[in-house]
Amino acid sequence: MTIYGGGPFRIYGNLYVSGSIYFGNTVYVEGSIMAGGTINFTGWDNRFNANSAVCIYSATGDIHLTTASTTATGIVYAPNGTVYLAGNTLTFYGSIVGYQVSGIPGNLTMGEPSEPIDFLPGSGTTTIKLVE
Repeated sequence: MTIYGGGPFRIYGNLYVSGSIYFGNTVYVEGSIMAGGTINFTGWDNRFNANSAVCIYSATGDIHLTTASTTATGIVYAPNGTVYLAGNTLTFYGSIVGYQVSGIPGNLTMGEPSEPIDFLPGSGTTTIKLVE
């Protein structure tokens, strides 16, 4: 799936694609983006709703995430790929997980969410799990 041109592409809810997703323009996300392949954000002003948890998941590919001075809460997960981070200031409350994580934005601040992320199993309780 390729989305390119025009104004910002806004996602309210869930977007699932069995292949790869290429966002060639600015994206505003409030929900989940899931793909079987690579997810590529190339817009210069990508933003996430700071008041709502986001989930960006690639089953087998990489995630290329470029942000512009944004704050986000949630999870970025590419268990079989690399998460590439680029852009300006990113404040992220949650987890960024990949087979590899590469590239650092101009200023990256990581922290734990102030509220449980409701789409994760066991939300609201403290759990410890082995990640292999």
